[in-house]
Amino acid sequence: GLGVGFIWIEIPLMQRFTLLLGSPIYSISITLASLLIFSGLGSLLAHVLEKRMGNPKQWVGLLALGVAVYLLSSIFLWNHIVNTAVSAPFLVRAMICGAILLPLGLGLGMFLPLGLQLVGTHHPSGVAWAWGINYGFTVLGSTLSIVIAQFLGFSVVLLCAACSYLFAAAAFWKLHGALQSRCSVVKA
Repeated sequence: GLGVGFIWIEIPLMQRFTLLLGSPIYSISITLASLLIFSGLGSLLAHVLEKRMGNPKQWVGLLALGVAVYLLSSIFLWNHIVNTAVSAPFLVRAMICGAILLPLGLGLGMFLPLGLQLVGTHHPSGVAWAWGINYGFTVLGSTLSIVIAQFLGFSVVLLCAACSYLFAAAAFWKLHGALQSRCSVVKA
């Protein structure tokens, strides 16, 4: 769910920020750099939050819900943002893009390290499989993103991304619960 979901967010946002930044080259570079930097910071913060908040099972669901709400609101607020900021100087528009992507990137970056840690704690050999599956679905997601966008639009791709992250949270819950019950049986 994460490989597909991340690319389903990345591609539509690159397309949408082209309207605000005036060029696909600026849009791709600013969107890609911002999402990668902010999701990297989110990966670092995931372990800090896990230490402070304890069991990640509860807040992974809230995080996925937050990503879904963020994406849905961006669909409805996008035209207003573009109309308001399009006349601003380029540097201001670039900073607006970064500000829009900051909370999203932080949230997106937390999922993979938490999932990898969960898998790695109970099945260390499964971590390599998780990385491979994530990469494979990212490649598949990039192709599907374009196909979905051509027939249904980029807003539908963002809706699919929201669903993908909700699916990923549900999978995390199920895996976490299964591994916790398995650990309880083994300890007994």
